[in-house]
Amino acid sequence: NKRVNLMAALAGIDLALWDIKGKAMKLPMWRLLGGDQREVAAYASGGYYLDGKTPKKLGQELAGYVKEGFKAVKMKVGRLSPKEEEARMKAAREAVGPDVHIMLDANNAWPDVDTALRTLLLLREFNPYWIEEPFAEDDAPRLGEAAREALDRAQYADLMIWLPGDILTKTDRMRMAVSIEAREPLLDY
Repeated sequence: NKRVNLMAALAGIDLALWDIKGKAMKLPMWRLLGGDQREVAAYASGGYYLDGKTPKKLGQELAGYVKEGFKAVKMKVGRLSPKEEEARMKAAREAVGPDVHIMLDANNAWPDVDTALRTLLLLREFNPYWIEEPFAEDDAPRLGEAAREALDRAQYADLMIWLPGDILTKTDRMRMAVSIEAREPLLDY
């Protein structure tokens, strides 16, 4: 997509200009942009699909990140059947406990809206914090369909779709993730 490539190029130029300004003023970029915090919350990203990685091994991996001090972890979803994804999410939740945020990244893996929403219903009980990239960011028809379906079907009433661009959500906020329940981004821990 030419627009996506153009925006990526402009973002790189913008970042470089801020960096130049910061060096000239001898200030870090976060300070130039008005930040006053020296620390920010971080999460561990893992949970990739590897041959032989069982749900139990996935849980052990994520629990290892928590042992290292992370209060949030992100794992991949969408490559397997909804039931297999449910088994992975169950193992992950059991391994890290109820107080750790688990974020999910689909990387555009779902073939259609119905599969995405069926999977989300199965994962709901394990309290995922968000679902990132259910579909490609420039796939407006599927993103729009997902938003409409999630909001129109009664069984999806508590699903909140956070999408880029012009898709209206329950909270009128545009985000690049799909959340199982209405929440704010990871700023509270």
